[in-house]
Parts: sequence; C-alpha cells; structure tokens
Amino acid sequence: MPTPGERTKKKKYRRTPGGKTKVYFERDRHGKASCALCNAKLAGVPRQDEVRKLSKTEKRPSVPFGGVLCNKCRTSVIEEAIKIKEGIKKLEECKIGKRQYIEQALKLLE
Repeated sequence: MPTPGERTKKKKYRRTPGGKTKVYFERDRHGKASCALCNAKLAGVPRQDEVRKLSKTEKRPSVPFGGVLCNKCRTSVIEEAIKIKEGIKKLEECKIGKRQYIEQALKLLE
C-alpha cells in the first residue's frame, strides 16, 4: 500500500541485483517554462519542481516580464509601449494578445 504522499507519483518497476522486482515511486518532472506570446522556451528560468532547491535570486530573472516573455517578445512589447507613450502609436492599433503586457509596460515606464 503506498503512503499518501506516493499516491500522486508514478509506479516504476525495477529489477534489483538480487533478481527481485521492486516498486519505486517517481514524481513527474515539469516541462521548461515557455513564452506567453510565442511559446518559445525561456532561458534562465528553472523548472517548477527545481525552484524550491534554489536561492531567491536563482528562482526568477529580475528583468521586467522575466519568466513570462522571451527576449524578442519583451523588447517588442517595451518598444510598442514607448511608441504609445510618445504618441506615435495608439493602443488600439496593437495586437490583442500583446495589449495586457503593453499596459503593464506603460505602468513601468511612468
């Protein structure tokens, strides 16, 4: 009978050197974090199951939108926010998916 903590883990059967088969319980690994806009893999962001082992500065990037957007998307969002702030572009002209991040960037620029 598995303990309550082992119920969510996967059962793995392994043969021991003595020839017996034992049951091991292994937890699934989480996938890499991905960008919210383009689904690219994020660099510098640890897997979710590794976070508790790391120090505070290693848990997440200190860049605006770090751990949420990739470099390309982050620079494009900040550039569009600057264009809106300068009056070159309007918020309605931007893509719908980027609008929430552009609004957050505008708050950061103020």
